[in-house]
Amino acid sequence: MKKTIIFLVLLSAFVSCRSLNYTEQQGKKIPLSNKLLTLEKQIGDITGPNYTYNHSYSYPNSYMNSIGLNGDELRIINNEVDENLTDPYGDKYGYIEFNRRTVNMRYGIGWTLLSSMTFFTVNLLGVPFMNLRLDSEVEIRILDVNRKLIAKYSAVGQSKFIIAMYYGYGLMAATKVYPQALIDALDKIRPQINADVDRVNKLLKAAKDAKK
Repeated sequence: MKKTIIFLVLLSAFVSCRSLNYTEQQGKKIPLSNKLLTLEKQIGDITGPNYTYNHSYSYPNSYMNSIGLNGDELRIINNEVDENLTDPYGDKYGYIEFNRRTVNMRYGIGWTLLSSMTFFTVNLLGVPFMNLRLDSEVEIRILDVNRKLIAKYSAVGQSKFIIAMYYGYGLMAATKVYPQALIDALDKIRPQINADVDRVNKLLKAAKDAKK
């Protein structure tokens, strides 16, 4: 019986209808109508004692950072900044800082208990193993060359994964619950930045010119 249970759990990792597509792993390409000036990317921690960090990163070499972002999340942030938000080339006019914290994580443990109580046989009939839901707050801060805060935007992103044998995602794909919440939050933040680009660029340029 033990071998049967292990087999069914492992099978769920591979026997599912959905797999992650390009957007779910890379983020969306929706450039601002008027992009921000070139900025240096940084990572911070909303729950930390300070919002501003001197930790710069570049994908794919720097996977370790203050909030434990994985490789997919760093790739999504990198693509968001370079393809959607800023002009990635030229002199830097300041910094763009990403902060994130988990607001709520629900596992839908009821399905897991039902599965285990029936030795996972109900899963063969289509009952899910688990239902994951994540609410993650993302904050983007824009700082000028003097590290003075000139803009802040935030949103709560949500992601939901159903883990089942014939539909939803397998166990391997469910590890992408964090990148999906990040993408959802960025979709909500992007319009905020788009409406504020002219003001932010003016302040960035003024600070840069004053420092010359």
